[in-house]
Amino acid sequence: MNRLEIHDLQVDLGERTVLDGVDLEVESGTLAAILGPSGCGKTTLLRAIAGFVTPRRGTIRLGARVLVGPGQVRAPEARGVGLVPQEGALFPHLDVAANVAFGLPRRERRSARVSELLDLVGLSGYERARPHELSGGQQHRVALARALAPAPEMVLLDEPFAALDAALRGSLRAEVRSALATAGATALLVTHDQDEALSMADSVAVLQGGRIALHDSPVRVYEAPTDLSAARFLGELVELPADLVAGRARCALGDVEVAVASGVDEGPVVLGLRPEQLRLGVPGLPGVGGTAGIIRAREYFGHDCLLGIELPDGSVVRARVAGRPPLADEVQVYVVGPVRAYAR
Repeated sequence: MNRLEIHDLQVDLGERTVLDGVDLEVESGTLAAILGPSGCGKTTLLRAIAGFVTPRRGTIRLGARVLVGPGQVRAPEARGVGLVPQEGALFPHLDVAANVAFGLPRRERRSARVSELLDLVGLSGYERARPHELSGGQQHRVALARALAPAPEMVLLDEPFAALDAALRGSLRAEVRSALATAGATALLVTHDQDEALSMADSVAVLQGGRIALHDSPVRVYEAPTDLSAARFLGELVELPADLVAGRARCALGDVEVAVASGVDEGPVVLGLRPEQLRLGVPGLPGVGGTAGIIRAREYFGHDCLLGIELPDGSVVRARVAGRPPLADEVQVYVVGPVRAYAR
């Protein structure tokens, strides 16, 4: 078993505390994503697990082995951890096979392991190619094969898709996810891309203020974040002032059902809902309720569009609808699903 357990981890860089009391558990054989803004300490956390920085306090366990603990710090090469850096970092003077074999003990570099790994990442036949002859996506797959070569218990991925174009990122995510699952490695992905974290990972941890603010399944962290700051970071958020009474909130969208965030009392609150929770109808249609609104802005993305809708009190909300934007300016806006309430 290769379960990762981190407890009360503090890492200082110079005089600055970057990580302060990080607690995190990643189940064996799963992929967890660490999500957070630039500079929040995501890469520092990976470096602490890999052994490239030494924590001031805390413990890191991988399976039955202690990597960091009171009075003990394992050397990086003795941790059973593979790293895929952001830029791939392939050796330009070595061909693909030699790059992958570099991660193996010397006695195994001429074994069938290299061919197995290249087949795993979809690069059979590229053994003699040089890094400059490969596309960006192919280079990242070679870097993954090199990290997997010694059969590590854990693979760390440091924003591996950041430099790729959007279309390539989407296809490569699926390929990397499949390769990691086939290898059976526990994996930790660092990213600031919400779509990447939510679509790839088995669980998502939000890193804020040097701590893990939230760690749950992708569905739970997106639909039910525990605080307003995490909710804002996890995707576009419609925020509305409201009054909470008996489990329902009165706001510019009418009287809506609420799933109350912990620690929120009745009275003034802030509602947080996603743009796709706002649905539109045409005024006058039988059975269509909701609140009257006027479309003031349209942003078309092909697969969907975002609408800026002015409500009767003058506030503007953003609704996401599939396909083309509606032609009519006057619409009825209603809410689908429960809304989170946060302390105002």
